[in-house]
Amino acid sequence: TKDVSVVDTSNQYVRQLAGNTACYQQAPAAPANLTFYQGGTVVPAGSTVNYTDVTLKWSTVPSAERYQVKVTDPNGNSQDNRYTGWYTFNLSDHSRYGYFDTMQGTWVYEVRDMSSVTGLWSDWSSPVSLTYDHQSPTASFTQTPPQYVNGNFHVEATAQDNVNLKSAFFDVRDSNGWVAGCVGGTLSITYTNNHKNATLSCEINTAHLANGQTYTLRVHASDYAGYGGGQQQSLT
Repeated sequence: TKDVSVVDTSNQYVRQLAGNTACYQQAPAAPANLTFYQGGTVVPAGSTVNYTDVTLKWSTVPSAERYQVKVTDPNGNSQDNRYTGWYTFNLSDHSRYGYFDTMQGTWVYEVRDMSSVTGLWSDWSSPVSLTYDHQSPTASFTQTPPQYVNGNFHVEATAQDNVNLKSAFFDVRDSNGWVAGCVGGTLSITYTNNHKNATLSCEINTAHLANGQTYTLRVHASDYAGYGGGQQQSLT
């Protein structure tokens, strides 16, 4: 009886039939240990960075003929026409469809390999993500006190980031640094639009402000790429 080879519908094994004999060839293991690097430094998966010279590497799979990389961009669009014979992928190599440097937001990567023995593809690896952000957040007052105050006062503001806000807050400073903040329990922050926008308010504590001295009232926002931005005004 002539041998017949059949690939199952899930592409998981080859069934070779020769008379009454069946031989099952399992698909290779999926690549593991997907890790981001900038030069020789590990970049933790799930983090936010403000640079684009990042390489994805993974452990080699025995008998792997080549690897396929699936990339999902910040808009949720996936492409998997990226192939390599090496266990590495430059996230911003346009010649290999690496476009990490072209769009801010969270990118997701998966890798699978094809066996040089059976020609079968493995399952996709567990996904890993990296967020690109090179834009500073902004924050601005929507309600402030007059320049001269004689007690605690109310402030309100909004904050925005193109990717993800980390924090937003008010404070009062002088030339030596921080002097005062919100009265305990009065700070209110509401995040919207997937943590890209925030509205905040509080009562500023003036108990430690000196009479007649000029201070700087600030609202400040920060993001996970390490950027900060905000607005300030003087008060006495």
